[in-house]
Amino acid sequence: MKQLFLRAFACCILVPGVLALDTQVFYRAGMLPDLPRHLDKQKPVQVALRVASGGTRDAFDGHENKTALFNAYGAFDLLRLGSNLNASDLAGKTVTSQFWHPTTGLWRNLAARVAAEDGTVEVGGRFSTTDVSLDARAPIFYGLYAQAYVPFSKLSVSEIKLTKKGSDVALSQNINDFIANSLPLIMTENGFKPLTNDVRRDLSIGDPVLSVGWEGSS
Repeated sequence: MKQLFLRAFACCILVPGVLALDTQVFYRAGMLPDLPRHLDKQKPVQVALRVASGGTRDAFDGHENKTALFNAYGAFDLLRLGSNLNASDLAGKTVTSQFWHPTTGLWRNLAARVAAEDGTVEVGGRFSTTDVSLDARAPIFYGLYAQAYVPFSKLSVSEIKLTKKGSDVALSQNINDFIANSLPLIMTENGFKPLTNDVRRDLSIGDPVLSVGWEGSS
């Protein structure tokens, strides 16, 4: 009877502990995932295409004030547009020489200017951009993969227009007529494309990146 009592007592003490120990082992084992040895080499190449687009008609100056596009620091000055031109720069340029002095590089009779905004012009337009990035990824072995990234960008500028800010006439010159007739010829003489309302587009490719990496898998 005494031995039976001791055996029963031992079972009551030890069996719950064994069961608890087994439960803990089972619980810990369940937290360990069965990790594969490597990624599936038959998995096809992953290709991601990302497209982003945006546009604006306005810009912001240094004080975060809204201003016309391309005029973040104010309108440009037609009367001083040729201030960096010298006599050699004006040689052979018939239209340009009519307005800027070959010695001073300033518009002829500039001293007769009467108002601060006379001859200033603001450039308006619409700016839009589309970014397309191609991201391709291919598994190699044991979690090692190769990845290629190629970005494309398309820039468009449309609805281009010039708006005078000052008087209609500055230094005996009608500013609107100058913008419409003389300025395109002057820009052409100096190697620039005239500012017209045509849409300007530019398609470029960014820096392509080819990289190799590794990742675990579960």
